[in-house]
Amino acid sequence: EVALTELFQQVVEPVLQAVAQAQGSRNQLHAFIERFAQQASLTPTMPAVLMREFASGGMNMPIAAREQMQRLLFALKVILQQGEEDGIFKVSDPLTTHFMILGSLCFFITSEPMRLAIPAEKKLDLSLDETIQQLTSMVEAALLIENKEDENV
Repeated sequence: EVALTELFQQVVEPVLQAVAQAQGSRNQLHAFIERFAQQASLTPTMPAVLMREFASGGMNMPIAAREQMQRLLFALKVILQQGEEDGIFKVSDPLTTHFMILGSLCFFITSEPMRLAIPAEKKLDLSLDETIQQLTSMVEAALLIENKEDENV
């Protein structure tokens, strides 16, 4: 329990700190995605354990470790709610958005050896930074309320 809780804290704490330092819900969303990706990449055991726990339905995940992941969910919920109140984000389900972000990044990180083994003349993979940019763009496309000025472009 202690080992898993500490493993998850190594990712969660820097994410929450980055979000707290960002101004505005859009920047907080960017900080959430970017910092989670960076920290999970620096701590590759964490996404591997998290993916196994997702696959097993969390059967072996101690409550204290689960609470660490819930801290991320609650932080994202606050970001999304603030964005909705500010008229920046559409109404969205925080849990679905949470799974979309964490699931995509954890899968990207844990699947690297398999992806690198694919024979190809050119590199198939995006870098972590490119993946962060792509995921952020996709999440924003789903969340942002379109400007009337943008509709005319």
